[in-house]
Order: sequence, then structure tokens, then C-alpha cells
Amino acid sequence: MFTWPEIPRPYEPHALHDAGAAWPETNCYVDLWIEVLHGLRLNPIAALGFTVTLDWEGDQFSFFKMPAGDLDGLYGIAIGELNVWWSLEEQVAVQVARGQLPIVDADAFFLPDTRGTSYRAHHTKTSVGVRVMDRADKRIEYFHNAGYFTLEGEDYDGIFSKAAGSMGLAPYVELAKLDGLVRRDEAALGKIALGLLKYHNDRRRVRDEKFGSAMMRFTKSLPEGVAWIRAQGGESFHAYAFAAVRQLGAASELLAAHLNWLQASTPVSFGAAADSFGSVANLTKTLQFKLARASASTKPFDAQAATSEIADQLRRGFESLDEVLRQ
Repeated sequence: MFTWPEIPRPYEPHALHDAGAAWPETNCYVDLWIEVLHGLRLNPIAALGFTVTLDWEGDQFSFFKMPAGDLDGLYGIAIGELNVWWSLEEQVAVQVARGQLPIVDADAFFLPDTRGTSYRAHHTKTSVGVRVMDRADKRIEYFHNAGYFTLEGEDYDGIFSKAAGSMGLAPYVELAKLDGLVRRDEAALGKIALGLLKYHNDRRRVRDEKFGSAMMRFTKSLPEGVAWIRAQGGESFHAYAFAAVRQLGAASELLAAHLNWLQASTPVSFGAAADSFGSVANLTKTLQFKLARASASTKPFDAQAATSEIADQLRRGFESLDEVLRQ
């Protein structure tokens, strides 16, 4: 049975989630894994090379997720699906008692850490990693977004679909098996991570050669996105900004952090590429402000002008990365 390291209270999130970051939150899955690895006393930055494959999916940038194979190769963590054939509460309890980490699709309506947004206000799907479970007191400790939290009572019932107002559907549950966990030093991690980065970058390069860059395709579709925001009104801007702008900015910031770490952990120099992707992370904040203004306007929106500097920095970053990885 795997035994977790002690989680200190108050909990200190990983530096990637520092308030000074351009995008201190990315998406619920990647944020969760950053904190899970941090809680396991592992280095999550080593796992971020996959962000180079971020793609424009036609209506959004990829909701990017750490590949299971990367987590296995770097840390020996095996990811599979938990078949919810019985009681969700019973099955999560079994895995927690074994020291494993069930990652549950949960309703943020019952998550106290979303107070002020979803908690007791909106039913929104998100992912939580359940580390501690006390069935007698109806209490769990869980990883979610950029932190580690506790819930109990009616919220416990809600998470396990037993409270009034819960959706009552068996959720998708991943099982992170931790009993094969491997702790490697930075040099060993760097060697593996460099190989994974080459693999992911090769996939990105082949895709771009075939379909054009993700940024080019995003820019081409952006006027339609602005028109949709204007027509929908309400919260449509926030939904679009999360799906498009935040995913681009956050993935670029994480990639820059990964490249800076690789430069310190391997003999390979990634400084120029890291600088370019770091610039993209900051420039996407500006793009988000431009889109906010455009959504409240009726003037024609010049997508090319709004995104040209981002596209230029991405081009420079990928060219530098390709050159370094070919050596």
C-alpha cells in the first residue's frame, strides 16, 4: 500500500500557481496534477513538455492534459479509469484506503473552495483528487485547481451524488496508481523529459506542416468568435476567453517554465525559445483585454492586428525549439 507524504497545513501551492504568474490558473486537470505532484514531493515542471502540442480545435485551444504516458515515464504513476459499477462512495473509499488517488469528475456546486463562483450557485463539472476520506464524519480532503482543501457534511453527500440537487449520475473517475512511484533526481528527470519534449515537438511540427500553425487557424476564426460573443452577450465572453485565450496563454507560460528548467537540468540551451513563449503568455493577457473591449463594441475587429505579435513570438519560439532539438 502506498503511503502519502504529510501534507502541511496551511497548504502552500506550487510556485507555478503563484499570484505573480501571468496565468496562475490553467485548467482544472493540469492545475490539479501540478498540486498532486507537488504534494507527492515530485517536480511537476518536468511533466510540462507536452504543452508544445497545443492545437486550435476549431472552437477552442486544446483543453490540455498531462498525458498518462508522460506521468508513467517520469514518475512511475499509472493512470487508468475506475469502473463505477457499485457505489461511488464505496469505491472511492476502497482506493483511498489503498493509498491511491481517485480523480473524480465532481460538481463544483458542492466544492467550498469555489465560494464566490460556483459554490452553491452553479452546477459546473470539474476534477478533484481525493486523498483523505472519513466516511463516519462525512469528510474528505482533496486536491482541486491550485490548492488542497477539505469539505464535509452536505457537500460530502453532494460530491457522492446523495444530496438534494446533485446530478445523480455516475461520474467519470480516473485512478492514479501510486504504488509504482519512482523518485528521480533532476538530471535523470531532465533526460527523460528531453526525450518526451522531442517526441511531442515532432508531432506538433508534422501537424503544423500539414494544417498550418494553430495560431494561424485561431486568428482566421477569431472574427467569428467575436461575432458570437456580441450576439450571445452575458457570460459568453468569459466562456470564450477561457476556452481560447487562457488555454493559449497558460500553455505557453508552462512551456516557458519547462524549457527554463530543462536548460538548468540538461546540457541543452533553451533560453531563446523560453523567452518567446514567456512573451506569448504576457501578450495573451493583452489579447484578452482587446477581446473584452471588442465584445462591447460594434466596430469591425481586426484579428490579424490583434494577434500579430503573439503569432510572431510563437513562430520565433518554435523555430528556436526546432533548431535546438535537431542538434
